[in-house]
Amino acid sequence: MKTKLLMILILTSLISLQKTRAVIEGKAEFVKHLRNRHAWSPEEVGLAQVMLTNPEAFLSYSIRELHSLIVATILVQDGSGNHPLKGIYGQLVANKLTSNFIVSASEAISIAEKLVPTYPQVNLHFFLCYSTSDDEFAKLCQHPAVKSNLSSLDLSLCKDIKDLSHLQQLTKLESLELHKKHYKYLQFIGSLTQLKSLCLTWCGKLKDIEPLRQLVHLKKLDLKWCDNLQSISCLANLKSLKSLNLRFCTKLDDSAFPILAELPNLQYIFTTGTRISTESLDTLRSIQLSRNITLELD
Repeated sequence: MKTKLLMILILTSLISLQKTRAVIEGKAEFVKHLRNRHAWSPEEVGLAQVMLTNPEAFLSYSIRELHSLIVATILVQDGSGNHPLKGIYGQLVANKLTSNFIVSASEAISIAEKLVPTYPQVNLHFFLCYSTSDDEFAKLCQHPAVKSNLSSLDLSLCKDIKDLSHLQQLTKLESLELHKKHYKYLQFIGSLTQLKSLCLTWCGKLKDIEPLRQLVHLKKLDLKWCDNLQSISCLANLKSLKSLNLRFCTKLDDSAFPILAELPNLQYIFTTGTRISTESLDTLRSIQLSRNITLELD
């Protein structure tokens, strides 16, 4: 009897070991594939080496979480803000290729807890899943590792988040995407003074964007299909703005021209579907040429 029990225990251990080895090898191949395919930074190589040489740490990540972790890790930016793999994230967001790169709030917190202690300077980039609730979103925004390192947040899929006031806590955010949100006002935006890119597309009830006046570092603003927006006067304060999308902001007309003329760094403006005249845009182009900037129009 004892011999049989011993044999069963040995067999069970061998099966478990085989499964563990298979998981480790599978994940190792995944990391090796990414490492061979892309020119990784020293930080990324370091993370991969930890995962490959420390099975216990490596096994603590699910495949889904590992995908998300890799997405976050490859976005560690150098001092210039230009990372050789930055385009990968742009492609993923643009095409929404796979849910493996869309994380829940709890997964985002887990990733932050694992990454930030090891890489205090990491810039976290999260694309939250559609089922994120208000409570889950609040916990995410309140988490210290998220508050200190979250650089980019995409909420374009989050249909269940009604309370965006928690965004006020994410003062390190540089990029924020809101899509089809039913808000008339944006009081919570004013505290996000580090924002460089803001997407507010298809916010059909949005009437007042006055809080954007505080976003003096903003370089890219997308207001496409904000068809209740009547004034962009607050944008005159955004001297760093380079790209402005006003497509199908149907209530905007030539009264917006003086504001646009006050934007010294404006390089791209998209006005299809507005009532801003060709004459105004031609004049704006001439003004920018006098500033040695070639304005590109749609």
